[in-house]
Amino acid sequence: MEGEGEAEELNDSQVNDNASSPVVMKDEELTGEGEMPTADAEMEVEGEVVKSGSGGKRRRGRNSKAAPTRTPVRKTAGEDVCFICLDGGDLVLCDRRGCPKAYHPSCVDHDEEFFKTKDRWTCGWHLCNKCGKNAYFMCYTCTFSLCKGCCKGAVVFCVRGNKGFCESCMKTVMMIESTEQNEGQVAFDDKSSWEYLFKDYWIEQKRRFSITSDELAQARNPWKSSDATDKQQSGGDVHIGDNDVRSEER
Repeated sequence: MEGEGEAEELNDSQVNDNASSPVVMKDEELTGEGEMPTADAEMEVEGEVVKSGSGGKRRRGRNSKAAPTRTPVRKTAGEDVCFICLDGGDLVLCDRRGCPKAYHPSCVDHDEEFFKTKDRWTCGWHLCNKCGKNAYFMCYTCTFSLCKGCCKGAVVFCVRGNKGFCESCMKTVMMIESTEQNEGQVAFDDKSSWEYLFKDYWIEQKRRFSITSDELAQARNPWKSSDATDKQQSGGDVHIGDNDVRSEER
């Protein structure tokens, strides 16, 4: 009888101990197997996938306590001449991301006070010159730009993707590149002339984007089929400057 009484007392004490430990009960219910062995515990290491002790795959993520790292913002260096008059001076930069173009406030019909009160300003190079929609084709050397719809009937020459030259700039660039063709007709060496500023700007753009003579020779309007393009594909000796003039004359 004494042995049975002691057994009952032990059972009662175990029940009381278990009832007074609700946290332990919850932990065991969550894991289902009690405490996980240390060897199977999962470490938080970025970029790896491992097997945990419970058998499932889990991605090892970044430690939530670690300070997040920021990707450095790559800033675009602004140009040092006005994109309209191609001269230097006090300039304002376009705020559109990735646009390096700079302008004299007077060249864009604004004063300095306008830019002091304006949080962000996007230059007109990003809008179609004809209809005002978002530009798709953009000239390397002037503010001429067109949307996709207006490109179809225009005389433009794409060099890389959606960038190239308008008709006027293409002729001027080809005169600079073909010194024999120019023969002193344009004063590219006169420092007081606009042509000199254009030549200087074109040389800088050519260097910056590594534009080659072959790219200039192959430039065309991909949205407009022309006889000149057909002649190029058939092996005819048609140069890009002639393409511009001939397509316009028709």
